[in-house]
Amino acid sequence: MFSLPPQAPFGNWNDTRQAAGCEEASAVMAMNWVYNSNLTKNNALIQIIAISNFEHNNYGSFYDTSAEDTVKRIFKAYFSYTNVKIKPVLDQKSIIYELNKNRIIIVPVNGQKLNNPYFTPPGPKRHMLLIIGWNKISQYFITNDPGTKRGRNFKYKKDILYDAIRNYETGNNIPIKDTKKVMIVVKR
Repeated sequence: MFSLPPQAPFGNWNDTRQAAGCEEASAVMAMNWVYNSNLTKNNALIQIIAISNFEHNNYGSFYDTSAEDTVKRIFKAYFSYTNVKIKPVLDQKSIIYELNKNRIIIVPVNGQKLNNPYFTPPGPKRHMLLIIGWNKISQYFITNDPGTKRGRNFKYKKDILYDAIRNYETGNNIPIKDTKKVMIVVKR
């Protein structure tokens, strides 16, 4: 398991940049892991808002970005970071393989399938989170979930998280047609 900075810094869901900021927050956490930076709540918030503004100014929107657009717009265009790749999630073992190679995983999910008790019911249809570890004994994936203030080191049963993984279209409440299971693999 990796030690990662905090997420959902203040849980201000009235600010749409924060409420719709799971892709941005996930990228911020990943990049602070890449550079081994100390991420404070205030700095996380500043970065999430800066990325949202960058996306709005350059792409017309900061709402829900697909895995492909998260890599292209946030990692490559905003952070100028290229040691990141989209891979298919063939099975749970493909996630564990990447974790064992000391890589962080970001996955797009149907948050309603996660059954997270800290989400506002029924949970988000479009959501992204980091997978930072795996517990072989308990069969849990360990995540940093930016959808809740209690998301640090949040554990999801492997079957529940795997079943929830699915890509979605970029945009505000665009109908979901893409149900491919993909992951964003971030390397140091």
